[in-house]
Amino acid sequence: MNHTPLLTIVIVLCLTSSCKYNNNPVRPDTTSTESEFSTLGIDQETFTNLLGKVDHIDATFYNLPLSMNQDGKNVSYQDLQYVSSKPVEQIPDNCTPLARKIFLSEGEILMEADVYYSKECQFIVFIKDEKKLYGNYFTQAGMLYYEKLLLQIEASKPEGIL
Repeated sequence: MNHTPLLTIVIVLCLTSSCKYNNNPVRPDTTSTESEFSTLGIDQETFTNLLGKVDHIDATFYNLPLSMNQDGKNVSYQDLQYVSSKPVEQIPDNCTPLARKIFLSEGEILMEADVYYSKECQFIVFIKDEKKLYGNYFTQAGMLYYEKLLLQIEASKPEGIL
């Protein structure tokens, strides 16, 4: 018996149950230039470090009064499984970030990332000290995850929220 659809529903419900609405959404900082990050994508050592150490992820959506929090030892596996090894060579001018994620270990910020998700843009840009370091595309599963998440957010928004 395949439990994948049921597991996906449970994960989405868990994630959205930790969502919080915030009437002061954060706006992206556009002062950093796109040419600063490596066109090779995130390196294996940095990626493995995040997988091994991250125990909390905060996500704040730029244009929605919403934030999400994920806690637990395996939180990085749940989140980073959607990052492919395919690098983003340049951030297209028509792409704007959907959300900012903060990857923490025991309260210390290890890395931040801007999540880009729209029809034209499906990737994540890792940031350290407000400098864009690496960009990687999402896997097919990652694109499906964000599509479902956005549909869930749209369906659960309180009256009057854009």
